[in-house]
Amino acid sequence: MEKFSVPVLSMTLLLFLCVPSSQALLVNTALDFVAPEQSLWGPGGSSASFGDSGSTGFGPVDFGYNIGASSGTVMGAFSGNLGLDYTPTLLTPGTSSLNLSFFGNPNSGQLKSDLGAKVDVWGAVDINLPSPFPDLNTSFNIMWLGHELNIDKSYTPQIDQTVTGSDSFTAGNVGLDVALARVGADISIEQTDLFKANAIGGRLGYSLRGSTATPSHENFSLLTDAGLSMNLNLGEVGTWDFWLEDISLANQFSTSFDADLTLYARYAAGIDWGLPPSIDYDSKQITLADLDLYDGSSFALDFNTISTSRLFSIEVGSAPVPEPSTLLLLGFGLMGLACYGRNRRNR
Repeated sequence: MEKFSVPVLSMTLLLFLCVPSSQALLVNTALDFVAPEQSLWGPGGSSASFGDSGSTGFGPVDFGYNIGASSGTVMGAFSGNLGLDYTPTLLTPGTSSLNLSFFGNPNSGQLKSDLGAKVDVWGAVDINLPSPFPDLNTSFNIMWLGHELNIDKSYTPQIDQTVTGSDSFTAGNVGLDVALARVGADISIEQTDLFKANAIGGRLGYSLRGSTATPSHENFSLLTDAGLSMNLNLGEVGTWDFWLEDISLANQFSTSFDADLTLYARYAAGIDWGLPPSIDYDSKQITLADLDLYDGSSFALDFNTISTSRLFSIEVGSAPVPEPSTLLLLGFGLMGLACYGRNRRNR
């Protein structure tokens, strides 16, 4: 049987150690996007107000109403890790691939808003009664209230994700007796926020360490958590350093404000002159349903941008430091060589 010589075994181990490791490495960098408090109505809308007003009536009863809001803010948070999967060594200059992916931190996403709502409903009664009863002609306030709607929604961030949150209040059977009439109103108001994380984008910067050349940049836009692959041209031998610049969260936000208002009345419709005399009453109700008080155009929440210092390096054209497993194999190889030499001497 042919035996390997010591020079052959030594050369085999040397070649094994000089081949760069192809095992990919994963670097995670934190992305903490925060949108500070801003107007719920969008840029430049800090003093905006909106609402709906009108009047209606039936029989001798008239109503007027005014529903709206004059204050509101929104803020958000979106946190996770950007994973960069790369090969740390490249035997010769050329193209190297880099994979990007996103991992959202559980429940670190937050959508918070507040809205100051107001409701004012008033009425007037004009009842003509026969003599000797005097006519009834008076106006009065039925409902006046202010309420703050608060939305606080937590979620696990993902890219290409839509998050909704809502808050509402209801005031029912609010009314009063006015002489020969009973008038009242029911109101239900709801605010709904909609937030969508569209993409994480920015630039990957890289340069050859020690070079005076202008650093290279590659733009990217991560449209899903699964990520994307980038091909980088590392055309020279040496150490290439990588970092991130102007990483931003592309997003859309909108809010809507709706109300259901029901007005009702029970009023004197006539007099029965029997013995004893009695008053005949009539009842009416009108529902002003689904008042679209506000359905604003979407706008982007003002999240911060993120840049980093050096995140990782790729060695091009240089032998890597042996990994622990490689050193272990080298040890076994040296032990084999020693045994081989001892056997040769004992022959």
